[in-house]
Amino acid sequence: MATAFAFVLSFILVPGAIFVSRRLKMLSQFSGHRFIQEPVPLLGGVAIYLTFVAVVLSFRVEFGVKLVAASLPIFIMGLLDDSRELKAKPKFLLQMIPIFAWCWIHSGGGLIFEQIGMPTWLAIPLSVFWVTAITNGMNLIDGMDGAAGGTAFIVALMLSVFSSGTLLAEINLVIAVSVLSFLFFNLPKAKIYLGNNGSYTLGFLLSASSVVLTLPQAHPGAVAVPLMILAFPQVDTLLAMTRRLRRGQSLVKGDHEHIHHKLQNIGLNVVQSLAVIFFVNAYAAIGAYAMWQVRGVNNRIILLVTTVGLLNILAGIYFTESRMLEAVTRMVRLSLRSWLLRGRDFAFDTRDFSALVVDLERVYPHLQPLIPERWASFIVDLTAAFEKHFKDAHFTDLGPDRVGVVLNRRRSLEMFGPFFVSYEELLRTYNIPRQTEHTLPLGLLYYSSSHGAEQFLRFVREREQALAA
Repeated sequence: MATAFAFVLSFILVPGAIFVSRRLKMLSQFSGHRFIQEPVPLLGGVAIYLTFVAVVLSFRVEFGVKLVAASLPIFIMGLLDDSRELKAKPKFLLQMIPIFAWCWIHSGGGLIFEQIGMPTWLAIPLSVFWVTAITNGMNLIDGMDGAAGGTAFIVALMLSVFSSGTLLAEINLVIAVSVLSFLFFNLPKAKIYLGNNGSYTLGFLLSASSVVLTLPQAHPGAVAVPLMILAFPQVDTLLAMTRRLRRGQSLVKGDHEHIHHKLQNIGLNVVQSLAVIFFVNAYAAIGAYAMWQVRGVNNRIILLVTTVGLLNILAGIYFTESRMLEAVTRMVRLSLRSWLLRGRDFAFDTRDFSALVVDLERVYPHLQPLIPERWASFIVDLTAAFEKHFKDAHFTDLGPDRVGVVLNRRRSLEMFGPFFVSYEELLRTYNIPRQTEHTLPLGLLYYSSSHGAEQFLRFVREREQALAA
């Protein structure tokens, strides 16, 4: 009864969420997170969460009421983040308070890590870390039609299977059917997204449920089951954090290098990419179910085989993308090189010059999806802008992915300004975000005889030595 009510209510509320999103102008744009060409409503999570709350309160499920109370701050945080983009610290604080409270309330034997003999003082922080990671991981994978919603549906369905006969099973079945209704509007071509309000909330609901899952008697190996069914958001989160730490970037800054982006980069369309994601989630779910049923050494064998299979799929995606990136980048370099070699002398007065450098290495991560025609078109448009604004300037190749334009300082002021406008328009045309922390657009660097001259001249010398070698 509760599941049927949830399915119908969610199906009714989603169109309402689409209407309200458009009226409030809470729409997703092409950003560091999504490949989209037109705005999409962001309040899908509102429909799912209101359905969840309505069902729980109507049927007065005690466990569900606690889950509603714990998830409410995270839902509000997601709404605020959708409307005004909260900074990292407030978001982290609004997550940590309910997450810690949830783990604290269920400590004393209820946490999954305590059930395998782990002391409470260690089980609580580990549970907090787990719930926090999945809460944010679900947000990270919400960058493509159906990806986060489909993953959440499979995970909720499996959690209901693993907790069969308990209130936890009923709660997760309600979540699953609510998400299923939402998917009718979220599958390609999506009419609505979960938004931060939905992805953070679903991530919390699922991870909070998994951390209090009751293990079968005398089966400690089943503790790995929640890890397996949530493998996709876990791995994507781990890779994103590693990538950003290595580059010295903010951990919450979006990019176009998530697994769903890479699937599109290697030539799959949205539907094909989504099919791969569903396959990976289903594969992990089957492995998790087998681990739940089998004990002893066979349990560990299944864990190993399933993990190796998932890693092979991931390695295949990354390897294919890296080879394609090499090929496309090589094509771009040859295009630029042929353009620069068309009778362009490079000579300038080192005592009085202005130089503008386009560093394409900074642009490449945003010039996606990885379609050769798209990259070639960008280079054609870029060189056309050079020709238009710097007809008699000196150009040089300052490295494989760096082009320099040098002018007399007095003339540079009247020529650089119009080029900046054209370059920013070029970035907008190719949906490349403008870097907000710098004055110049993404990929542009400025040098002159009075500003960074030594660095620019070092670029020139290094390139001359490389060509001479």
